[in-house]
Amino acid sequence: MPSLTQISKVSPQQVPYISFAARGTLLHENPSFEKSCFSYLRNRGVEVSESEVKRSLIRELSKLNEMPPEEVQACGTDYFYRSLIRSYLPETADANIEEELGRWESFHRGSMKLVIPQLTVDVCESLRERGYRLCINTNEDSRLIEVLKMLNLLELFDAVLLGQEVGALKPDPASFQSLLEDLGITVDQIIHVGDRYCTDVRGAQAVGMASILYDPLQYEVMALNRLEDFSAEKVVSIEDLRKNRLISGVKVISRFEELLDFFK
Repeated sequence: MPSLTQISKVSPQQVPYISFAARGTLLHENPSFEKSCFSYLRNRGVEVSESEVKRSLIRELSKLNEMPPEEVQACGTDYFYRSLIRSYLPETADANIEEELGRWESFHRGSMKLVIPQLTVDVCESLRERGYRLCINTNEDSRLIEVLKMLNLLELFDAVLLGQEVGALKPDPASFQSLLEDLGITVDQIIHVGDRYCTDVRGAQAVGMASILYDPLQYEVMALNRLEDFSAEKVVSIEDLRKNRLISGVKVISRFEELLDFFK
């Protein structure tokens, strides 16, 4: 398939399948990860602002985006937690990091709910009505299935690949290859939509799959451009940021409903 930046629209006859990342793309944490981190750090006596936490998150995203894929996999799903704890709680020795992570996880899970915006549901339903087959490729475990059932959304998707269950976590190409094999399709019959460059875009690229980067807060484009100072947004346009060589050929959207303009 040609670069997605050179295509204005596709049809279900051209690309019948769309795969989605789960958390951050379809499902969102409420409160958000950065707000939860801010609250946790303040509860631990750390004087920090929400802007500082956001800058830290963008800085860590920049590091992940520059790592080889195998190192991203080795970092694990708790990479951001560990990095923030070590940044803001330097007195936490390595020997105590697991205990601190346990406190963070209890705090985060206790205050966070996974929600799916009605607009996201509406877009997915519209895509199905247009003839597209939808699926999920995620690093989550079987708890995601329970969440989708609880929200009455499981029937929207023809397949759900759980990385924790199959033993292949994005950006491992095996994760994307497993999905292709499960669906019995070739790489040109599907486009992946995800919110993380390091896992979604790079993982898809590794098997030759086209991808769309969903970046509603522009964290990824700022990370790819190493833009940690939010004031710089006033003088650098988002379109200029999207020209970064790392996402050359990758379609970048900031509103989920933009999918309806692309998938006709």
